[in-house]
Amino acid sequence: MKPPTSGRRINLVASVMGGITCLGFLAGMVSNRDISHHSRVIEALEEAKIANHDLNENTLRLRTFMLNSYDPLVRDVARLRLGCKKMSGTAEFADLRTPRSAQRLAEYCSAVNLKADRIEAYKTQHAILSNSLRYMPILNAQFEATGYERDADSVLSDVMLFNLQPAPELQAKVERQLKQLDKRKARAPIRDLMQALQYHSRAIVRQSATRRDLEEQILAPDLSRRLEEVEQAYMEGYQRQQRRALVYHYALVILCLGLGGWLVHVFKRLEQARQHLADMNASLENKVELRTVELSETMKKLAENQQLLMQSTKMTALGEMAGGIAHEINTPLAAILLNVGAVLDSLDPADTGPNRRRLDNILKIVERVSKIILGLKRFSRNSSLEEKTDTPLSLIIDDTLTLCTEKMRAKGVGVEVKMDDQAMTLSCVPEQISQVLLNFLNNSMDALDELPPDTGRWIRIAALDLGGQLELSVTDAGPGLPAAVRQKIMQPFFTTKAVGVGTGLGLSISKGIVEQHGGRLYYDDACPNTRFVMQFPHKNAA
Repeated sequence: MKPPTSGRRINLVASVMGGITCLGFLAGMVSNRDISHHSRVIEALEEAKIANHDLNENTLRLRTFMLNSYDPLVRDVARLRLGCKKMSGTAEFADLRTPRSAQRLAEYCSAVNLKADRIEAYKTQHAILSNSLRYMPILNAQFEATGYERDADSVLSDVMLFNLQPAPELQAKVERQLKQLDKRKARAPIRDLMQALQYHSRAIVRQSATRRDLEEQILAPDLSRRLEEVEQAYMEGYQRQQRRALVYHYALVILCLGLGGWLVHVFKRLEQARQHLADMNASLENKVELRTVELSETMKKLAENQQLLMQSTKMTALGEMAGGIAHEINTPLAAILLNVGAVLDSLDPADTGPNRRRLDNILKIVERVSKIILGLKRFSRNSSLEEKTDTPLSLIIDDTLTLCTEKMRAKGVGVEVKMDDQAMTLSCVPEQISQVLLNFLNNSMDALDELPPDTGRWIRIAALDLGGQLELSVTDAGPGLPAAVRQKIMQPFFTTKAVGVGTGLGLSISKGIVEQHGGRLYYDDACPNTRFVMQFPHKNAA
């Protein structure tokens, strides 16, 4: 038999390579489809987790009357039900309805419906309780000049305390007070007031207990646990599928290697094609080198973006934690204010003794703590969802200083605020500008720690109206930055702090925030001290 000619060999090689290309193309299509479906399933599960978390969070906010309507609860329940409907009925989530996970998905959707029913019952109980809580102070005011003021105030105080923190002994105390009022003989109008006071007090006590039971059922981890079971069953199936795909992949690789060996043998016999292949390889090496450089730059940028994303996530988590702490502190502060107010009302107005002075001091301390909490809550809000508002610069500066005044005092750092006009306003997202200002203050305090102990430590905040621009600057007693540091100070990940102390992202993020507001951030190298300046367009500028 005659050996195949060069033309037949080339046709055979082309056919084999075409077959390998088709197999690779089909494998790529299947892989892309699986990845796309998997991404949608994971997104749907994460959305369900977020919706459940938001629903629990809004339930707690409704309990403390931080919500003025039931719309957030209705929206979160609708999100949960829509997620169940999509995962249970649409074709793109068919992988979630395998024999292993279908039953768990059905149980999860049943738990969603049960939670929705409990939310409706909770809204009803909360509405009744809310009406009584709003009416109690009005009713209490009608006892003025009747001789029952102190009794009514005591009942109101204990009922409000019970609503904040139910306790059996407090409930028994309220019931005793109501029975004592019932035994006292009073005229008909006052008797009607007493009956109304008894009715609403008992309603608050009763509805508080009922609402708390519903709240415990709503916040129970049953829904999250069932969602985790759905996710676990799906991931087990997906991993099995991936293992099978990996087996097929290796089989295809082995096949390709075998065909490649055979092709090498064929190419050795094609003298004319070999030289052409060498030329193509040389060209390919240049392309690979170029692509390698491009890939290296892309990977570097990706690493930087990942670091920025991690820092943003940490800031978000810190804001949520700060908001939660502020919320938890507000509850006992409200109870303290209520009790101190009740005690002050019970004292003789002419009494200026030590007890009144001590109570006045307590009120001042609580007001100071409340101011700190207010600044913390403002700083922790999710400003990415906020619209820009005209905000007084004095308010931004005061809120920021509230968060770090004690730290400055502990470090012996004096602070001075200079403003051309106390009424100056800036169109901005105030939480973001406060974040930038707080970053500069923290950097200044860290830098001042390195000064000799006998050197004066001070920070100056200045807000100037330059006509077409508003200038906000932070200057400290530091001697300024070296020239080598000035050139890199705004670059991401550059820091002069020790390893593990600074990330080098503070000034980079601050620069981005200022530029998003249409302004610019720069270091003033003409100042003998360390001075950073933010300039924003004036809203009244032409």
